[in-house]
Amino acid sequence: MLNVARKSMKLYYARRVNKEEKEPGAIEVVEIDLEKLFSDSKSGNLKPASAYERVCGITTPEMGAGGDMALDGGEEWVWFRVGKEEALKYLPEGTGIAEPFGPRNMGPGPGGMDSKCRRYRFAPSLPGSEHEWVTHEAVISPDEVAFAIMGHRPIPYTNDPDRPEGTAVGGANPGQEAAWGPSGIREKPTGLGIVNIRTREMHIAGQIPYGSGFWHVHGSPDKRFAVGDNFDRELYLINRETDEMILLTAGHKTTAADHVHPTFSPDGTKIHIQSAMLSEDNRSMNICIVPVPEKWLKKEE
Repeated sequence: MLNVARKSMKLYYARRVNKEEKEPGAIEVVEIDLEKLFSDSKSGNLKPASAYERVCGITTPEMGAGGDMALDGGEEWVWFRVGKEEALKYLPEGTGIAEPFGPRNMGPGPGGMDSKCRRYRFAPSLPGSEHEWVTHEAVISPDEVAFAIMGHRPIPYTNDPDRPEGTAVGGANPGQEAAWGPSGIREKPTGLGIVNIRTREMHIAGQIPYGSGFWHVHGSPDKRFAVGDNFDRELYLINRETDEMILLTAGHKTTAADHVHPTFSPDGTKIHIQSAMLSEDNRSMNICIVPVPEKWLKKEE
């Protein structure tokens, strides 16, 4: 995962220390000085990659760290996935971790590394139950995290003749295998959830009444809006103050190499997405900016 800092011209990512290893090993968190890189590129004086890199820290192989990574809002920490053995060290005594679940062996949660001091810390997961398929969490404000509670699977013993066939994760209808059990069905509440990490209160901002429901979600830092996509690569906008929801944009092709993945701009007026709408091969992704409708930005008198 590539993470561009907002307070500086820096890029952060994780890479394997030993690229030849097949099993998970040590990873290093790397900082790239984009300002220096772009300046040298413009002047035609590019240097070796090492001239622009700084290794912030290296994990031990025993941590089981993965390449998925996020930059904290304060830009002093990066967060990444760790293995269950490492996670157990930081849980209350007697706490166990459930076995990997489902066909894709989904597993335990995040750890963090200080990009300056090379320290570590770990974060607990949100409580959940077996029927809740919680995915694609995003920090949207200083005290809120948005996430999707998926509702993409059929309720057992019901018949929907219009339901499409299941596909692999890159297709238009993934996650339909029976091994997922009761998770991801709409027998229980689903939708775009937002939790206050200080009060631990959670509410559902909205849900699409058809198809997969919300998949990848985000919210504006001022807490006015939330946004989410679905399996059809449609993008919906929710006004958190009025609970109104509108289809913002569609037609981004289910054949695309990746998903829409919406992200709000810092001022909450624009949404960044990736799309294959304009790609001739129906797969290549373009970065697009979708404005929040002007009438939604104008607060009611």
